[in-house]
Amino acid sequence: MGRIYATAAVLGLLASAAWAAPQDVKLPENWRETFVKYWEGDRAPPNDTQTGVAWANRVALESAKGGGPLAYGSMIVFEVYKAKLDAEGKPVLDEQGRRIPDTLALVAVMEKREGAGAAWPEEIRNGDWEMAAFTPQGTFIERDYAPCLECHKPLEDQDYIFTRSFLDEAASGR
Repeated sequence: MGRIYATAAVLGLLASAAWAAPQDVKLPENWRETFVKYWEGDRAPPNDTQTGVAWANRVALESAKGGGPLAYGSMIVFEVYKAKLDAEGKPVLDEQGRRIPDTLALVAVMEKREGAGAAWPEEIRNGDWEMAAFTPQGTFIERDYAPCLECHKPLEDQDYIFTRSFLDEAASGR
């Protein structure tokens, strides 16, 4: 019986360590005025009824010029929009064949801080990046962030950022 309680206590500590780190990430105030919009477009499957807009702070933009990992203090804000749907539930497309954004679904934030990823197991750790999501009203969303990390994990050579090539282009002024 004691072993069961000890195991439960250890699992509880591990869970609280994983939950604590995302709560340290804050939604930047006025990111639309203080960050640089460097990408907007359709999200890839399985998110094929969504569009997105990516913003980077000056630290991320300046450090992207070197092409290597982004500097500590870098922040990426990603607005996720539900696409406008037709009567059949299919996304409505604009003249360029892109989905038309409808309503803001959530705002995701990636922040790079020294040691930020230490709470996560190595198999899903995204270097020193931490992630969090917020409602459109700015409230932190309490959830399991492991799937987010797992999805970004294969992008180590892009510093775990899906839109890294677009960030590099924006940093170089192209």
